Amino acid sequence: MVGNDLPESPEYTSSIDTTQAERKVASVKGGAFELVTYVKATAGSGNHAANPILQETPDPVSKVTWDNYVTMSKSDMDAMGLNTYIAQEDLGSVVKVTVNGKSVELPAFMQPGQKPGTLGIALGYGRGSNGENIGQAAFQTGEKGEHITQASGLPMPIGANAYPLTSTSEGYTIYANYDVSIE
Repeated sequence: MVGNDLPESPEYTSSIDTTQAERKVASVKGGAFELVTYVKATAGSGNHAANPILQETPDPVSKVTWDNYVTMSKSDMDAMGLNTYIAQEDLGSVVKVTVNGKSVELPAFMQPGQKPGTLGIALGYGRGSNGENIGQAAFQTGEKGEHITQASGLPMPIGANAYPLTSTSEGYTIYANYDVSIE
């Protein structure tokens, strides 16, 4: 190229028909809460659950380690009378989240800046609760390092399995649900 002669940039145009997607979104009828399940940066989708260094690594947003929990806005927690402060002697509030008849019970965690009416739960926890993936799961231990057991005699896993709260459509996992109850 000589001087100020620059090559011409081609003009790009795109046309995407979003009509079908708009109709699908408009047809969604939800309750008072929306649940979004997500994969944590450290534990992943559960494939790294048995790695203690990753369990000890704080979540980049909440700074919580070793567990999954239900993230909520302060206003929703206040409206439900849930504890927004976890002191050493008070383990905080536990909530039961139900989607399509399937439930998990987890601690409620007040996430600053979270939009009211939304709930968040990390996937990848609760492995080994039914005896599966014992070598790839993380379990709760007592003061002497022994596993704490469930009523079934199996070790008590870290966290709860939130995968049953997801659904699939056309081969894709749906991480958001709009028909959620919480108590």
